[in-house]
Amino acid sequence: MQQVEPHIIWTIAWSLTVVELVLVFISIIFATVMHNILYRRLDSILFREPWFSSAELAFYSSWPLSLVKAGTYMFLIVYPARSRRKRFTNLNKDLPIDENIRVASKIYLYTHLLTAIVGVSWVLFVFGVYAVDNWF
Repeated sequence: MQQVEPHIIWTIAWSLTVVELVLVFISIIFATVMHNILYRRLDSILFREPWFSSAELAFYSSWPLSLVKAGTYMFLIVYPARSRRKRFTNLNKDLPIDENIRVASKIYLYTHLLTAIVGVSWVLFVFGVYAVDNWF
């Protein structure tokens, strides 16, 4: 079996780490900006008792958990049929959002998904290298 040079392994591991950190940084900034846009437009319509429990109303009203609420709003904007079937049942009115916000929400959700994929890839790679080095 051919031996892989250690510097290649470290290069791949550090490259995945840098990509992951950049994606996390972009996601946090993007979520904060989207939160500041969305809470002004949607809190008066959506952030109340039928769709959020009393515990969620208490937790999601302050930072940093308010970013979770913004993520829920963005999921509603991007996938309205699924969100209205799960959490936002009986929501019949149209939301006051522009096409720019819809596009930005899609970008955020796909960036978030890419962050998760890169993170899982990093974990599988690093622990795979560890397993091969120590167990086989």
